[in-house]
Amino acid sequence: NILLDKFKQLASTASRSNETYQKLLPVVNYMIANIQNVGEEELKGAAVSYLDLTVADGKNNINNPQGILPSTRKRGEGGTCMKRKISGVEAVVTAKRHISTCDLCKGIGHNKANCAAAKQIGKRLVKSTWGLIETVSVLDETKSTADVDPCVAKDAIGIQVVGKVFVLNSVVYKANIILRGLAMKDCQPMYFDHNTVALWAREG
Repeated sequence: NILLDKFKQLASTASRSNETYQKLLPVVNYMIANIQNVGEEELKGAAVSYLDLTVADGKNNINNPQGILPSTRKRGEGGTCMKRKISGVEAVVTAKRHISTCDLCKGIGHNKANCAAAKQIGKRLVKSTWGLIETVSVLDETKSTADVDPCVAKDAIGIQVVGKVFVLNSVVYKANIILRGLAMKDCQPMYFDHNTVALWAREG
């Protein structure tokens, strides 16, 4: 176990010097509290020890509701004036955890770049891969200019291009409309010329 070996090495190093021991102990306590994902009070307590802060005695909590007195660390010359210098470690402890949400499927824990549900619909084109739209297969269909839609539906968050046809020597793409949440719109496929698709998608 590499982690166990590392901590044994730290323990061996700390045992040689009381000063080193006093430095390592609060750091280890903070790491244990953070990894165990315990309550906010326990994390604050670990951060207090790690950051060398002083805890209020409970007699004056009006101006200090969190129970932590100003840091003993002095701000460097030219630093921004604040009531108390906040370390980056303390900011991580007290900050709310951000949960990422996918813009396409509204799922949690991933973004649109690696959305598995979107990949099942087709390859998502971006600016660097926009040229691949021209490689879609040619469909054995006959269409006229009257069949070409002038714009993409307002409720669409994407289109699934299934092929292309030629109308008066111009490329027209056949596409399904994708709604928010990656649901397919209940309608017939629509036909858009290349300029309409490129303008709507901003070429990726």
